[in-house]
Amino acid sequence: MPDITDIRLGPRGSRRRRVYIDGEEWRALPAEVVRDIGLRVGQQVEPTVLDQRIAESEPAQAWERALRLLNYRERGSGELHRRLTEDGYLERVVGETVSRAADLGFVDDRRFADGLVRLLVDGKHLGRRRVAAQLSAKGVSEELIAELLESCCSPEDEYARAVALATRLSPRCRNEPDRLAARLISKGYATRVALRAATAVCEAADVPLDEE
Repeated sequence: MPDITDIRLGPRGSRRRRVYIDGEEWRALPAEVVRDIGLRVGQQVEPTVLDQRIAESEPAQAWERALRLLNYRERGSGELHRRLTEDGYLERVVGETVSRAADLGFVDDRRFADGLVRLLVDGKHLGRRRVAAQLSAKGVSEELIAELLESCCSPEDEYARAVALATRLSPRCRNEPDRLAARLISKGYATRVALRAATAVCEAADVPLDEE
């Protein structure tokens, strides 16, 4: 009967475990499944029986993993799907788990994205570009991103928010407009908006625009 000859860690930070049978990599499994079914190096296994045990264990372990992730903080369906996939769960199991969480109200993409937008806009004072990028990185759909940007930080509001942020940042930048504009751009404000806001703030402070 074949032996499990190795169980290796996946990439750094990954919860995947690469299982080797008779010296050959057999498949990657989530760490929770490996632990639940008691896999260990030196264990004799029948692959078809092992497949069945994994199939029985994986849905429950995926659900428990999802609950732990959601208990830590709220997540959107896209982010939850990505995390479970990275952990090594099968696509079918991941899809069923995320759907179950959404049906029970544990996952709500609009609620999650709305809270995140307000944190990024009101808490971190980011511009539209950075807000959109961070929402996308969390798996929020393009349609929902566009809708939330329009309602929470429309282009018409962008300049006023850039001026407010530039005013707060101006002492650190010694009222140098180019340096101030660079800070705004790094926060995700459009270059044109950042330059206009930085210039306005420095002019209001009666600082020559060519001051070094």
